[in-house]
Amino acid sequence: GGGTASNPGITLVKRDADDLSVYLAGATFQLFYMSGGDMVPVTDSNGNSVFFTTGSDGQVLIAGDLQQLGWTLWAGRTYCLVEVSAPAMYELNAEPTFFILSENPSSQTEYDITGDTISVQNRRLMIDIPVTKQWVGPPAASVTVTLTADGFALKAQGTGRMRYPVCLP
Repeated sequence: GGGTASNPGITLVKRDADDLSVYLAGATFQLFYMSGGDMVPVTDSNGNSVFFTTGSDGQVLIAGDLQQLGWTLWAGRTYCLVEVSAPAMYELNAEPTFFILSENPSSQTEYDITGDTISVQNRRLMIDIPVTKQWVGPPAASVTVTLTADGFALKAQGTGRMRYPVCLP
């Protein structure tokens, strides 16, 4: 007999942690499944570990094909995505993302087998800039510093050190 069936899958959406309207391209994840508390790499028919990279829209479909690729996602199995490469100018998110595909999701780690989404966030790389203010008269509690690059200004307020994103929008 023959027939067709859709392959279970889930879409990973990568976003800026401070501005969820910003989608991040270029994040690469390795896929694992859980076995007795251990993370086991999912491998293709050639024995290679399976990786996914977000596209320009910040999304990537996590779906296999047993016939074509030698692997698939199974309902009820716990999977884990580990970020191995962060988007440019962002910190690596070292927190594994766990998910279980289910026909009837009932917990925070369960997702619909017919196509759901997982949102994962990254923080921008930041730089500390030491600031020393020479006061004329009585000192204030803090200073405001404006960093300007190519006409774009960022302000930070504090004492001693200021934190700015490495990349300006």
